[in-house]
Amino acid sequence: MTRHIGWYSDGIASAIACKYLLREEPEALIVKCDTGSEDEDNARFRAECARWFNREILILKNPEFEDNYAVWTKRRYMSGIAGAPCTMEQKVTPRLAFQQPGDVHVFGYTWDKLDVARFEAFQKNYPDLIARAPLIEREITKANCLAMMQDTGIEPPRTYAMGFPNANCLQTGCVKATSPDYWALFRKVFPDRFAKTAALARELNVRLVIMDRETLPDGRVHNIRGFIDDIPADWPTLNPVAPACDFLCHINGQDLAA
Repeated sequence: MTRHIGWYSDGIASAIACKYLLREEPEALIVKCDTGSEDEDNARFRAECARWFNREILILKNPEFEDNYAVWTKRRYMSGIAGAPCTMEQKVTPRLAFQQPGDVHVFGYTWDKLDVARFEAFQKNYPDLIARAPLIEREITKANCLAMMQDTGIEPPRTYAMGFPNANCLQTGCVKATSPDYWALFRKVFPDRFAKTAALARELNVRLVIMDRETLPDGRVHNIRGFIDDIPADWPTLNPVAPACDFLCHINGQDLAA
């Protein structure tokens, strides 16, 4: 039989996508790759989602690495032109070990422009993978997902209310983030975690953040990068994602309650 796999990530969008998958394929597997770097409230949200799914969430873990810090320390690399090694080691490697030919992989990419582009890039990078994005298929955005989750009665991971756009890797901060707004918020909410990541970035000489941009004489745009602890103390922080109020308001958590 063809396996249908919903890749759950402790985020709202992936939870909504998995719920849609289970309505279509009741025997689908719901699977999470554990980075060891998630905020502690994610475990509460995951347990509530499992009850909502009426399905166990299978956890995959790369036994070589306890968390993202272990990856960065061993690889001596955090993020850059070659990407972020934590993604490969903590998410891609366990997925490749678990998947089988013919599997249908379902992801929580949303109808937002950047997410649509990310899903298209994913399909190009993995052309042999059968991949679906039910939220894109239904034109559901991140803001729609937040509104839908609120209607289920399940409290989102606490990091959304703190202003973060997702719930990923907030023990360490996401080193793929180049926005000073993101890192200023991370520093404000989790100063000890920020200090640990900032110290490692200094040790490895990794300038994660784009502080400014300049246009060169030939017209090219050059990013001026800095260490995350170079961000001024009064730098503004991110705003939380607000639920949408639009023509998709009829698609809410009650629609997914069954």
